[in-house]
Parts: sequence; C-alpha cells; structure tokens
Amino acid sequence: MGCSQSKIENEEAVSRCKDRKLYMKEAVSFRNAFAAAHSSYATYLKNTGAALSDYAHGEVTQFSTSSVSVSQPAIPSSSSPAPPLRR
Repeated sequence: MGCSQSKIENEEAVSRCKDRKLYMKEAVSFRNAFAAAHSSYATYLKNTGAALSDYAHGEVTQFSTSSVSVSQPAIPSSSSPAPPLRR
C-alpha cells in the first residue's frame, strides 16, 4: 500500500470506469448547457411573439383611426323639420 500507485489503477476495468465517470460529467455539463439554451430560446420566442403582436395591434389601431375620420354628411341649412318616419 502506501503512497505509491497500486497495480489496480492500471487494470482495464478501472480505467474504463474512470473514463465513464469523465464522460458522465461531460454529459451532465452538456445537458445543463442545452437546457439553458433551450430555456433562453423559449424566452426569446415569447418576446418575439409579443413584439409581433404589439406591432400588429398598432397597425390595426392606426388603420381604424384613419378610417374613422371619414367626412360626415353635410347638415342641410334649411330650418324645416325632417319628414316623419313611415312604418
């Protein structure tokens, strides 16, 4: 025993286990990075949808405001009363 490296460290099964451990750590790291990127993408997608919706509502509001300003029919200047409505 002691401080020197034991022979078991050189066995194939042990080296495969250590490699597997490193691969698992990398996989977890990449999974976390992927999850963060996916979450960020979903946030940006939501913000883009909101911006497009705001833009579309602004276009509709602007269009309806300009179409409401249609000229009113002229009021007749005669002071005679309007004829009665027939049913």
